[in-house]
Amino acid sequence: MSLLQLEGVSKKFGQVVVGQEITFQLDEGAAVGIIGPNGAGKTSLFAMISGDVKPDAGEIEFDGHKLAHLSQAARARLGIGRTYQVPRPFEHMTVFENALLAAQQGARTRGHASYVLAHDSLRRTGLADFANVSAGSLALMYRKRLELARALEARGVEVAYAIHPVAGRMPGHMNVLLAEADAPYEDLMEMDQANDEFPSTDVALVVGANDVVNPAARDNPGSPIYGMPILDVDRAANVVFLKRSMRPGFSGVDNALLYDPKTILLFGDAKDSLTKLLAVVK
Repeated sequence: MSLLQLEGVSKKFGQVVVGQEITFQLDEGAAVGIIGPNGAGKTSLFAMISGDVKPDAGEIEFDGHKLAHLSQAARARLGIGRTYQVPRPFEHMTVFENALLAAQQGARTRGHASYVLAHDSLRRTGLADFANVSAGSLALMYRKRLELARALEARGVEVAYAIHPVAGRMPGHMNVLLAEADAPYEDLMEMDQANDEFPSTDVALVVGANDVVNPAARDNPGSPIYGMPILDVDRAANVVFLKRSMRPGFSGVDNALLYDPKTILLFGDAKDSLTKLLAVVK
């Protein structure tokens, strides 16, 4: 019996297909590479297996267990683990404490056995020498975002963060990054809540987004992305859009928001652009 089995697994975000009838099986001990260009659905496939994203169709089994109704925590306890394109450790804990937590909660070991497993995993991954080192700190770019928000708040400006369900490297990624930056939880808005606020918003600052703020997904039935939930950024009074170029997002669909008269385009690296904005605000 195979350890992991996928049968007809499919997923769409609006009209964008990120997985169609994926079927394969892996035996214990197998190592398989998933190869494809940006936007091909590689991350979405891992997200469906780990429980970050629910498939629209199909069935996934692991070690004889059907995963459809199992939480991420339950899947972890079965032995399903994954890494992310952007590391997400508990940054105020040591490298060893991160490994120990995984051993206790994921592998369900206790006492001496969990310590042995944690040490062994660090040894096998070349991290044994860093066991007592802090697991890391927030990337500078996201510290700049928080610093900008604090500067605005000091001037009496109300700041909130609008979170799209699939923002970041994967769903939930931005919530984690903002939490690590100590952004107040009450300032984080889910998509539906944020969309209610945009019509009364003076300025919307868009960083690292494209398809998820493209009005075509809401207004153009002929668009390939029509029906995909978006943040209604275009309904704010003014928009400041941080981009590297005029290139479209992964869908390849041009974004009319970039040509809207109320949109100011700020080209360049997001970290540098935010640093300049911060200097102006201060």
